[in-house]
Amino acid sequence: MSSWNPFIVLELVNQERNERNIPPLELDQRLMDVIQFQVDYCAENDTLTHSNPAGSLGERFSIFNYQFRSSGENLANGYGPNEEIRVVKSWMNSPGHRANILNGSYKHMGVGFKNLYWGQAFGSLLNNGPAIPVSCNPISIIPSIPVSITPDTSNNSHTTRYTTTTTTRYNFYYSQ
Repeated sequence: MSSWNPFIVLELVNQERNERNIPPLELDQRLMDVIQFQVDYCAENDTLTHSNPAGSLGERFSIFNYQFRSSGENLANGYGPNEEIRVVKSWMNSPGHRANILNGSYKHMGVGFKNLYWGQAFGSLLNNGPAIPVSCNPISIIPSIPVSITPDTSNNSHTTRYTTTTTTRYNFYYSQ
C-alpha cells in the first residue's frame, strides 16, 4: 500500500496557476482513472512512456468517457509516496510539463501514482461540463501550508494526514 494525496498535487498546481492569474483546476474522477491507467502501465512495464497499447491519450480519454476539447499528460518517475511537493517542483522545472500545468484551456485534472511513477492528466470537456468529483474525507479545518505529513499506521494501514493551503486537512490512503 502506498500513501499519496491527489489533493496536495491539485493544491500545488493551483498555487502555481493562481500566481499567474490562471483559473484553478478541479480534480475529475474520469481523469483520475485515465492517468492511473497510464501510470499502472508504466509501473507494470518499468518504463516511463506516454504510449499505451490501449491507444493514444485521446483514445484513453474516450475509454473513460471524458469527451474532451483539450487534453494533456505529465509523467514522472523516481518519486515515492508522499513526495507530491518534489514531483510538482520537477514538473514546474521542465518547460513542457510546466506548459501543461499552466495551460489556461484546461479545467480538470487527474493524478495517479504507482511505485515510483507519477502522472497528471489534464482536460476540458467539449460541452464545458463540470468535473465528476473525487471523494475526500475532511477531518478538520486548520489554516496552514502543505508541510505537515504524519503517518498513522493504525489497523496495519498507512493513512497519511496532510495539511493543505485550502485550510482543510484530508485523510487519505490509496492502495496499490
